[in-house]
Amino acid sequence: MLTLTDDELQREPSKLLDDAHRGQVTVVSNQGQALLMTVPLNHGAPAPGALLDLAATLYVSQQISLRRAAEIDGVGSADMMDEPYSQVWSRVTQ
Repeated sequence: MLTLTDDELQREPSKLLDDAHRGQVTVVSNQGQALLMTVPLNHGAPAPGALLDLAATLYVSQQISLRRAAEIDGVGSADMMDEPYSQVWSRVTQ
């Protein structure tokens, strides 16, 4: 998942579309807080893993609770600590 600041988005709006064409989920932040997210669609549905990436990123940045992260991804809170979720936690905390 990529992150742009609102200033970066204003300077280079085409970057958001370029990222989407490459299948990249992008979060736009304002003063360190997630403001919006673009999710590339694959035949009308979010790209695989996009909701999990969003949930994990927001949870790790302490913007949402684990319970809310699980709701975003459509699983139970306990499931968020199991495989394959541990791989996502590792990736978003690097």
